[in-house]
Amino acid sequence: MAELRTHRELVEQGETALISALLPLPNGWTVLPQLSLPGHQFHHEPDDTDVVLLNERGIFLLEYRHWHGRIELSAEGAWHHVFIAGGREQRPNPLPQLELKRLGLERFLIERGLPSAPIHVALVFPDRSPLEGVSRSDEMATLAGLPVLALHQTLGWLTQNTPARPVAVLSVPEQAAIAEQLRPHSPRRLINQYQLTSCLSRRENKTTYMAWDTVLERPVLLQELSYDPYQQPERLERVRNELLREAKLTMQLRHDHIVNVEHVIPRDDCYYVITEWIEDCQTLAQVMQRRQPSRMPVEQAVAIGLALADALVYAHSQGIVHRDVRPENILVAAKGVVKIANFGLAKKSDMSTLSTFDLRQMVQENPYVAPEFKLGQTGHHHVDQRADIFSLGSLMYELLTGRLPRHHDEKYFEMPSLLNPEVPSALDAIVEKALKFDPPQRFSTMHAFRERLAAWKAPAPTEGSRYVQRKLLKRTRNSLVFQAYDQKLQRPVALKKVLLDPRLIESERHGQLNQLLREAQLASSLIHPHIVSVFDHFIEDGDGYIVMEWLEGQTLREWLESLTPLTLPQIKQIAAQVGDALQYAHSQGVIHRDIKPENIMYHQGQATVLDFGIAHTAERNGNSDLNKTAGTARYMAPEVLANQDPDVRADIFSLGVVLYELVSGKYPYEANVIMARYTAALLQPPQPPSSWSLDCDTTLDAVLLKALEVDPDRRFATIADFQKAFLALEPSPMVRPRTEERSGWPLLISLCAVVFVLFLLVGLWTSQSYRTMFKLPPPPSLPPVAVDSPLAQTTPTPPLETATPTPVPSPAAWQSYPITIEGVTLGIQQVGVTRGRTRVLLRVDNRSPDVVSFLSRNDRPELFSIADDTGRDWTKRLDILSVDTTLLRVEPGQTVEGGFSLSGELNEQVKALFVSLMEDGGKGRKYPLRASR
Repeated sequence: MAELRTHRELVEQGETALISALLPLPNGWTVLPQLSLPGHQFHHEPDDTDVVLLNERGIFLLEYRHWHGRIELSAEGAWHHVFIAGGREQRPNPLPQLELKRLGLERFLIERGLPSAPIHVALVFPDRSPLEGVSRSDEMATLAGLPVLALHQTLGWLTQNTPARPVAVLSVPEQAAIAEQLRPHSPRRLINQYQLTSCLSRRENKTTYMAWDTVLERPVLLQELSYDPYQQPERLERVRNELLREAKLTMQLRHDHIVNVEHVIPRDDCYYVITEWIEDCQTLAQVMQRRQPSRMPVEQAVAIGLALADALVYAHSQGIVHRDVRPENILVAAKGVVKIANFGLAKKSDMSTLSTFDLRQMVQENPYVAPEFKLGQTGHHHVDQRADIFSLGSLMYELLTGRLPRHHDEKYFEMPSLLNPEVPSALDAIVEKALKFDPPQRFSTMHAFRERLAAWKAPAPTEGSRYVQRKLLKRTRNSLVFQAYDQKLQRPVALKKVLLDPRLIESERHGQLNQLLREAQLASSLIHPHIVSVFDHFIEDGDGYIVMEWLEGQTLREWLESLTPLTLPQIKQIAAQVGDALQYAHSQGVIHRDIKPENIMYHQGQATVLDFGIAHTAERNGNSDLNKTAGTARYMAPEVLANQDPDVRADIFSLGVVLYELVSGKYPYEANVIMARYTAALLQPPQPPSSWSLDCDTTLDAVLLKALEVDPDRRFATIADFQKAFLALEPSPMVRPRTEERSGWPLLISLCAVVFVLFLLVGLWTSQSYRTMFKLPPPPSLPPVAVDSPLAQTTPTPPLETATPTPVPSPAAWQSYPITIEGVTLGIQQVGVTRGRTRVLLRVDNRSPDVVSFLSRNDRPELFSIADDTGRDWTKRLDILSVDTTLLRVEPGQTVEGGFSLSGELNEQVKALFVSLMEDGGKGRKYPLRASR
């Protein structure tokens, strides 16, 4: 690596960019930033840099113009700078000034008796600034015979002018003498045993120096991490931890392919972090920039990928995810040395995330970042080692093809071999899998990625290679389910990839996979018409796969989400078949432990139970996170949540929850009760399922509530007892399912026609009678209003022709179950019939922190529905104006009563009234109420 001879800090962007590009020069080069000659005052624009380089071949003078945009050059006239955002500006021609600098440097060396040498001059511009007005030959642009270089071409031009065996013009002592005269003198700084020799860069609170270890006599890299010591103690401690996070993480890592952090020196207002100095190194970004074409040979690209994978496997085994894998953070040196650096954005499970970490900024700065980083704006997100797998896959893609992957949809992914015919299909498959947008579809561990990459030349056939045409069908929290084709037996199969916790180390992962395969083998021994058949199991890329029979149909969860109602006979059929499957499994000593709608397929009257002991492995091994598994936890028995050894009664509880949900559409216990593992302080008996659904008969209540007892001893003893009690239920003759087939349609239609004619005749007669019997009193007279009064200028509202009477509840007793949802209790108090109208009185007890509202007067039909047990729908008979204002706004802590009226009377045959009320706004709570007499 070139020697940088200056003590002055590099504060301008142009200086930092050019010096960073020159430091990878090999040994024997000396870099002197910003030409400064006594007695000479050169014109210097901000952010422009003059650099002198010394070598055996002579002296090189570079002038770097840090201009962004299109540049129009001229050998004699003025230059023009066209800005990216628009507009142009005239700039003075720097060629005469550059010639003065060259002549001044020659005169300076002669006056001081220093050895003379040829001075080579060149102009350098940023890579993204197109140049006009230059001549090009052999990919080298010139202007009036002067080389004009892009920044990435600078190293090539310098080394091209220095042959492998140059004719020595300047000896090493002569170069040192010239450097001492050209370098501005400043006092030397010592940090313990480390002498600062050069300032490489400064960025916010981090300054990077080249230093010399005076004890071990070797160069090192020293970073100064500064902070304000005059802060509140809590904030000061947090700032210190954030500044030290990279050193803390990297000091734990000792690996051949990770830059070594050797020492940390604390000070009152900063920390000094000392890392190893790698000779003749440059970043991978610089290597790729200099290559033409930019892609690498396949062998070299795979070697770099393997080195990085080795380093990341080791880091992941220590619980550290790098999160910022990109070429700028990878150092490449001679003899195949590859090292990864800059763990500043790394994350460890037991360390807090940087409070200043901004995902938007990271995504903008790092095109190699995994898609999951784009889902948030702060650092409090959940990413694991699969993020590093995606970044390394993007890097491999660029090394093989010369550009980053550009697809925004996986359907349009271009295989590396399409852009580089030298890439074999085996590497195509590896890179494609690493670049999956969905993390569960990538390699689950960096170790698996590395193993596949190491065997790219001769990939060994795996057990799963017989299952082809894999198509992802659905995902669960614990698995991915694919439809695949078995080439050996020529049949479609269901392929289930079981997802383990990505934070597991390799030994823990291996143990869980063995446990998984043992349970898959146990499940394959269960032969029953209502239990899915397990054909095979294997491990591929470190993941466990279960091969099962292909089943048509939907899971019960999909039935519920489609809002397709299941009739009571269908629910009984499901209960009978699932019960038979569980009874058979229990007789074989197998407990399912994960009965839920997702694990029951239903198609053409056939129910099939899935996942005997497979999906629940992670929870039983102590890796469950109840906050993440609330969906499954709703169906778990309380003893399972309490980490007790379950028995067959755990499956009874789970099946009871499923049947409860099928008949009512609700869960029996609220989420806060489940998350608190059925704490006694929160525990309340579940609502009877008949209180939620119009089609649920009250005879189901006792059986289901017994199956849902928190105490296992109070449940059914066996699944057969539960099955027998549930199947013996018959619906009440008063309530029939709405989907039940009815006979005698012609007779029914005739009767309806006769009743309609009779009602029409009676209606005409009663209307004439009522008009003669009842006369409305005249409206009361108003006091006279003065002519100049404001009231006299308004148009009076005409009186209503009829008045809406407020019916008085009849003495008939009605009973209702009040329903509580998130602290708001709603119930029917009374139902009264009088004067051709029906009055329903409600009671609202608001113990939540929210304002609640019911029965909006804006006539929103989705908020309200009402029917009786004879099948008559009363929804459209709601009198909006009769709704009491007390129901329109109920404050927190308030208890109110109010009602509404229906146009029409309930007849004596009506024994139950079903009311569905949804909250107007707010949280949208929905209450299915039932009142009976």
